[in-house]
Amino acid sequence: MSLAIQTKTSDPLAKLLLLLLADRHNGDTGACFPSIARLTEDSDMSRRTVITKLGKLEDEGFIISHVRRRPNGSRTSNSYTLLFVPQGAGDAPGGVQEPHPHNRKRLTTPALPPENWQPPAEEVAKIRSRYPHHDASDDTICYITREWIDYCHAKGVRYVDFNAAWRNNAEKHLRRQSARPAAARFGARKRGGAGSLSAAIRRSLNE
Repeated sequence: MSLAIQTKTSDPLAKLLLLLLADRHNGDTGACFPSIARLTEDSDMSRRTVITKLGKLEDEGFIISHVRRRPNGSRTSNSYTLLFVPQGAGDAPGGVQEPHPHNRKRLTTPALPPENWQPPAEEVAKIRSRYPHHDASDDTICYITREWIDYCHAKGVRYVDFNAAWRNNAEKHLRRQSARPAAARFGARKRGGAGSLSAAIRRSLNE
């Protein structure tokens, strides 16, 4: 709980959930598996908000969620690994924990990314495979990385998982690429399309 209190997040509701997860974390076994219903009741948030904020905590590298299943294959409540505390060797009882697909480098406390930090080659490859039709050249990757590091240092934003935080930021940047041309075309129609006032004035001058 003490480590959770000291942890800085970008969202107060997400911080509340982090405190609730820390409260239910077993320091001896590493088990932490409150249900969504329990977190909803304890936090006074809606179920949808709880799920959204848990996703935010995972995107920012504070937790990892694991799907848990009963011996018959049915799902039970997720378990959570808290990345800012020493990890226990035990698993949550009452279910079989599936391995998380991401192999993350963990820190014990959130930190600023170093000025010379670079995304691992496998992270860059993931981004390029997910966005094959976007500009993910070396220059763009360098720009995204430099912009992200500068923002973190300017705002004091700290993470326990640099890879996940960088990947989330890079995906947002690349998704904006596809939105800009449409917005530009819309703006052009508004400013100078065939039916615009400026176009009518130009036609009258030409006549």
